[in-house]
Amino acid sequence: MQYPDGGIVDVFVDERGATWCVTDFGEALGWLGLQSVSDRRSAQQDAVIEDVCRALRVTLRRGQLELLVTASDDLGEAVLRIAQAVVRVADVSFHSKPRAPSELRERVGQWLSLKQVPFESRYRLDGGAGEQWTVDYRTTAEGRISLVWLLGGDSKRAARQRAEHVVAGWYGLRHLRENGNGPAMISLFDDTREVWEKEHFRMVESLSEVALWSQPDRFERMLVRGSTD
Repeated sequence: MQYPDGGIVDVFVDERGATWCVTDFGEALGWLGLQSVSDRRSAQQDAVIEDVCRALRVTLRRGQLELLVTASDDLGEAVLRIAQAVVRVADVSFHSKPRAPSELRERVGQWLSLKQVPFESRYRLDGGAGEQWTVDYRTTAEGRISLVWLLGGDSKRAARQRAEHVVAGWYGLRHLRENGNGPAMISLFDDTREVWEKEHFRMVESLSEVALWSQPDRFERMLVRGSTD
């Protein structure tokens, strides 16, 4: 069995005298915690976890999914139940309401309108290999054309997936700047969410300029006058 991101589910059997404890040693809740920037689960998530444990007759103790068995019990079945519980607890990550990319796009669009920066949203371009890419914005400010991709997300997993997609997109559009006269390429990070790693910034800065949503003045200067570095 696998976690939603493809990781293998590990189940452990701990001998305790005449009984065995089949457990995940806390890996399910540990994995779940990595998917959110919040230190605490929501009430809805806790309720779902309780339902999972009740349905599979599994105990949640000190953050670990456990099942005690004796020699007369079916050890294989116990291992399977714990594995199923791990997968279903991991699926709880989908019960949180992440900030949708469309919401971030709407906020940035409102800001561009306020700053009177002409723009087109969801702008399509042909890639160098014949594929199509859709950037979040194409702006024109004082004759300067910029392509902007937004990077937002409420979990580290979503952040990495978004960063990988943007990197692939910029690479696919690199032919637009082969002569040095193409549009500016800007990756705008929603850094108000603590989901980003240094690796994510390094991934995109080799192919684009990097802007931060927490620094709108600098972003505006990049759109109007070019890189401020």
